Amino acid sequence: MAVCVSAAGGARRYGAIVAAKWWSRPQPGTDLDATLRRLVVWFRILGWLWMMLLVVLTLVSDDGADRTIVVSAALLATVWSVVTVVVATRGDYLGSWWFVAVDGVVVLFVGAASTLSGADELFHGGFLVSWIVLAAYAGGRVLALAAAVLLTIEQVVVHLADDRGLIPTAGSVIFFVFAIIIGWAVDALRASDTARVEAISDLETEKAASVRREERAMLADQIHDTVLQFLHALRLHAHEPDEVRYMARQQERELRRSVASLQSSFQDSYRVALLGARDDVESMYPVEIDPVLRSDAEMSEQLRTVVDAAREAMMNAAAHSGSSSIELFSDTSDGSVVVYVRDRGVGFDPVRLSPHRGIGRCVERIAATGGELNIRTTVGEGTECKIKVRSS
Repeated sequence: MAVCVSAAGGARRYGAIVAAKWWSRPQPGTDLDATLRRLVVWFRILGWLWMMLLVVLTLVSDDGADRTIVVSAALLATVWSVVTVVVATRGDYLGSWWFVAVDGVVVLFVGAASTLSGADELFHGGFLVSWIVLAAYAGGRVLALAAAVLLTIEQVVVHLADDRGLIPTAGSVIFFVFAIIIGWAVDALRASDTARVEAISDLETEKAASVRREERAMLADQIHDTVLQFLHALRLHAHEPDEVRYMARQQERELRRSVASLQSSFQDSYRVALLGARDDVESMYPVEIDPVLRSDAEMSEQLRTVVDAAREAMMNAAAHSGSSSIELFSDTSDGSVVVYVRDRGVGFDPVRLSPHRGIGRCVERIAATGGELNIRTTVGEGTECKIKVRSS
């Protein structure tokens, strides 16, 4: 009679800067990007404060200035400065082309407001320069120079239209000075940061490779020493077939585990741990457990529970089935781990299965991880234990 018992339930690499010929988007999330965003915000705030001081002086001392235009320009600069501060919390937006374009439109209007209002002096202060800083953040010195060209053209036109003279007009070249200095500084910082990140990544890669080489050398020495010891023991016990068979099986287990460790790409291999559990059982009982282990995974608390349950199942089969051969199968594909332990022994009555001892305790532990442990047994024909747990 076949019966079934079951239980069921439930270090970055930074990205390199993406560059085009005339545009270089910042990389949101990096420490450098956060620092440059703060730089953009502080230049905007300082430029706005400078402008507000000049606006107040214009309203107080210049009776010929159109107050509506002056106040409108001041309100626009204030509102847009607040928008800049808010958008700066989202680095991917602050460096986007559309924000730089809208920012340029606002800055160009503020730059023309002095002439439009008929004020005797320019009152835009440092607000225009803050656009160059934003352009440098978004696209490096190339975009900063493009912003400087537009600002210079506008200021030359308004100076000439307002007949302010050649010297103030020639002073518009200051925008190019700012663009070259700030744009170069931003590009240099980004290049240095990229080189630093790549160097750190290369160093980590080399460290990992060095550790792996040391592990491989250690395992190679271990295999070498073990084989030599086995050959020496084989000569000493050549006249004892049972002892030779036992030593050969032990050597086979050790070699399988060592090879599996060498082949594994995981620091703490599930396959190696399962082979270790198999070896423990074989060293305690006169049985051979034939493993078929497909794929591998990094050990986790769930997988440790699976290994413990598989060890208990193999131990029960070795101790009580009466069979000298046990099958062990494991597969870690499709987001789950499945383990089968089969024997062709005497089977047992599941009614006698204690929920608080041995495999019964494993049923509870597997269920606690959200998995299931099924036992199918037929008296006189053997037992199959299936363990299934989601690996993610």
